[in-house]
Amino acid sequence: MNCCTKEQILDIMQVVLAANDLPSINDITYHELLDIISK
Repeated sequence: MNCCTKEQILDIMQVVLAANDLPSINDITYHELLDIISK
């Protein structure tokens, strides 16, 4: 049985964007992230 409705979950849900200073395999750098979120 579910304790919350989809709307309740969406109200409390947060998204965290994290980036690296230097390039790494399968990760995004801070400067690349800035380019993406500015679009």
